[in-house]
Amino acid sequence: GITNLEGRARLLSKAQEKDAGMTPEESVQELRGRGITNLEERSSQEQTPLISAAQRGDTELVRLLVLAGADLEAKDEYGDTALIWGAWKRRKDIVQLLLEKGADPNATSSHGDTALMKSAMN
Repeated sequence: GITNLEGRARLLSKAQEKDAGMTPEESVQELRGRGITNLEERSSQEQTPLISAAQRGDTELVRLLVLAGADLEAKDEYGDTALIWGAWKRRKDIVQLLLEKGADPNATSSHGDTALMKSAMN
């Protein structure tokens, strides 16, 4: 897939309408200002910026990353997606945003947990 922010934003701008008054290109500029230049860069725990933002409960950053085209189904070293992390942290706003943008509610972690199961555990 395309991980270069500008390339992905150009593709998305043709396929998406404005979201919350911001174009994909504008979201890329905002992400750059935050030091994020690769949507799929992995941390030592295999977390993408989207997974990390969901884990921290940073709704604004999650929104920017989704608009820029971050992979909603990327998984960390435990198989957890951003949606699973949002549910685990009980961040209804993040869960709703990710579901509205097409995140798979049936995605499972490496332990077989779905977002719904994680939300019930916490």
